[in-house]
Amino acid sequence: MASTPASELAREILEACLKEGTWPARVLDDLIERALDEDDEFAAAAATRALCGFVRKRLGALCALSLCGVYENLFSHVFARAP
Repeated sequence: MASTPASELAREILEACLKEGTWPARVLDDLIERALDEDDEFAAAAATRALCGFVRKRLGALCALSLCGVYENLFSHVFARAP
């Protein structure tokens, strides 16, 4: 999964959230790990953009009540992993 672009991981997370109301945990955890990578600033920036700029923005823009819990649970998981 390390060779998969962060943007592709973000799309996979978003699609699962919209279709299933959840996300693939391994994919999200990989994206979070990349975003927190202090040794590779480029990878960290790309992962942060993918997670916040794509997933957060798209889920938030939909403004669907059915997605509120998904949004809350997903980002609670993200924040719990951050130092």
